[in-house]
Amino acid sequence: MKLSPAAELVLAIGAAEAKGLGSAQLEGEHLLLGVLKVADPSSIPTNVADQPSAKTEISHLASYLESKGLPSKWMRRRLRWLIDKRQPGGGSFGGDQSDACRAILARAEQLAQESGDDEVRLMDLLSACLEADAAIQKELFSEFGVDPSALRPGDDIRRDLMGKLGDADSDDAGTKVETRSRAIAESPLAAFGRDLTALARAGKLGPIVGRRAEIKEIAQILIRMKKNNAVLLGDPGVGKTAVAEGLALYAAQDDANAAVRDRHFVEVSMASLIAGAKYRGDFEERLQKVIEASKNDPNLVLFVDEIHTMMGTGSGEGSMNAADILKPALERGEVRMIGATTVREYRKYFEKDEALKRRFQPVWIDEPSHEETLEILAGLRPRLQAHHQLVIPDEALVVAVELAGRFLIEGFFPDKAIVTLDQACAARRLLTFSPTDEQQEGLEVGDIARVVANMTQVPPEVVLGWVEEREAAEGSDALHFDKERFRRQLSERVVGQDRAVEVLASAIGRKRAGVTDPGVPVVVLFAGPSGTGKTELAKAVASALFHAEDRLIRLDMTEFREPHSGAKIIGSPPGYVGYGEETPLVREIRRYPYSVVLLDEIEKAHQDILTVFMPVFDEGRLTTSDGKVVRFSDSIIVLTSNLGIAAQAADLGIVLEEQLSDEARRARAAADLERGVKQAVRKQLLPELLNRIQELVVFQPLSREAVHQILDIHVEKLNRRLADRRIRVSLEPAAKDLIMADGYSTEYGARHLIRALERWVSNPLSDAINTGAVRAGCSVVGRRRATAPEQGLDFDVEGEDAARTLTLPPRDED
Repeated sequence: MKLSPAAELVLAIGAAEAKGLGSAQLEGEHLLLGVLKVADPSSIPTNVADQPSAKTEISHLASYLESKGLPSKWMRRRLRWLIDKRQPGGGSFGGDQSDACRAILARAEQLAQESGDDEVRLMDLLSACLEADAAIQKELFSEFGVDPSALRPGDDIRRDLMGKLGDADSDDAGTKVETRSRAIAESPLAAFGRDLTALARAGKLGPIVGRRAEIKEIAQILIRMKKNNAVLLGDPGVGKTAVAEGLALYAAQDDANAAVRDRHFVEVSMASLIAGAKYRGDFEERLQKVIEASKNDPNLVLFVDEIHTMMGTGSGEGSMNAADILKPALERGEVRMIGATTVREYRKYFEKDEALKRRFQPVWIDEPSHEETLEILAGLRPRLQAHHQLVIPDEALVVAVELAGRFLIEGFFPDKAIVTLDQACAARRLLTFSPTDEQQEGLEVGDIARVVANMTQVPPEVVLGWVEEREAAEGSDALHFDKERFRRQLSERVVGQDRAVEVLASAIGRKRAGVTDPGVPVVVLFAGPSGTGKTELAKAVASALFHAEDRLIRLDMTEFREPHSGAKIIGSPPGYVGYGEETPLVREIRRYPYSVVLLDEIEKAHQDILTVFMPVFDEGRLTTSDGKVVRFSDSIIVLTSNLGIAAQAADLGIVLEEQLSDEARRARAAADLERGVKQAVRKQLLPELLNRIQELVVFQPLSREAVHQILDIHVEKLNRRLADRRIRVSLEPAAKDLIMADGYSTEYGARHLIRALERWVSNPLSDAINTGAVRAGCSVVGRRRATAPEQGLDFDVEGEDAARTLTLPPRDED
């Protein structure tokens, strides 16, 4: 246990007496001699007497011995004579303690612990010495007629001492802080910074929650003899400045450790130092004033946020920068400083100056966990409630942390959670600009969800749906994901590819359930014939998951045939045009992190380009040329390929029922196609790239039923486009068969069917609408002509004016 300054003085006096008397060891009698001697204020060193706690202890001991009528001066003279007489002299004192001495110190420590004190004090040493069974002490007390048991101080004496110590420490600390704050307010520091200690004592600094280990580490650095400067390193928003303010808050407490309690913290701004410095030497003069103020107050600690700005600040022709001016003062210990900066800026600027770097001890400020962030929000809640005049329930704190961690990919805790909660409170207070007397009493979970949706550009339905799923899943181990509904939504748009839909729905279901690595995106490869629905399925996923088809970020990989075209993805390298500018992919994924990324026809890209995406597939991150990290962890990445199709051209595209009437033949053809495609994919793509793709799905040729459904889907799309004109189109089965016969293509697949629909229906119908033959409110039914069907379809038009039949010839686009 730690000894109080007064108790340490007793040991020092005892050791000096033992040496002067020629004793070989420090004995219990020497400790008693030290206690009796320290009770005489005239024999106390000035540096100890100036300490308030030591001064109070010594005064209390002297008053107590005087109240007992104990002649301490004569008793210590007699004790010195008895020691010299009874103990063998002429030895060499080596500083060792005897068994009796160690027993007395152990007993004193026990007495301090029993009283709840964290320091051994003079009264503890006095009580332990009086309990010791030593012949010399017995003879001393017998000569002076003193009963040692009656001399022992009681609990009331100790309580009185502790009360006086608390008053002394408080008065002394308050006086010192007020004096120092007044001196700082009158010094140049007032113009260049803010007094953190004064703000802490005035209650103007926010509460610090957690970070006890980091604050303790900084305090330990500050009280070191050398290299007592710290630099706080961490990502933006993790709370580096808050940790520095937390240290000032701790030091301002009356019960703070004495080594830190006397420290005074002042934040200095480099911008304030350089602002208004018009002439050469102005900046250097200001900085020298700051250094002089620090030299005059050994307890002053400067805090510099964004400390990397010192590099080059104030430098110019014939002048020195701030770092060069501060180096000598930092080396001599005349300036004590805490800096804060990000890791990136520390590496880029600060670390390059080895002389400055070695004068600072790095302290890493890591991003807090979700649980720690929740504690921080709970600590900030009273101030937020007072500011916004709202009640913030516990559920709102939990949802703010979870939504910020789930949807805000950029930024770090606790900053992004605090900003989310603060913005939600502001949005709740200001629901409308219209005058209203409504009092918004409480924050709701929906307010936080809408704020997160606005901040991330994620549709509100997605965020609110996630909150509803979370509430419904309370007590369950996983969030609810309606796989059947999701699969049904995809199948309504992509026909004939049930296996591809099932594989993709299962992959997304695993991601939503949390059984996969949260940092790894869903990565699937769609391979197969052209026109079978690969791109359409990617669009359907974007629409079903994010309620917006434009959430599809598409890269045509035919544009990346050259190795240097990787600059279109990660940016131009240093020294080239466009360095530091965001590429379209980076810009879109940072704006819409919840998107479907389509890499179309990857076999057309150079292998060096595909290797750029390896960390994206493996860890969900892409590092740009200027060092920024872009997260893809919440994206769905779809790759498409036509590899292996050329070798099986006879079996491609839309396969009509007449060509594959035998079910066994159909299955065999599908198996041959899948085997050939997978072999081609393994041959073309690097194994390390293919190993990072979670699912490889081969799209099969379309059956006749699938082609019928696709045609119906596109006819319905045509009707949606004509809905504002109140025109509706339908086709009889024979007309559909005619269009299908014309739209079949082994090379273009279903895309040729769409062109056939446009040739037979859309283009002729547009001419009829433009000429007035088909007016608003009409119903149009297309049927195959009984004779010369190649000349066009017959369209039965029914409207308010009359019913008529039009024969419209097929027309290609001009």
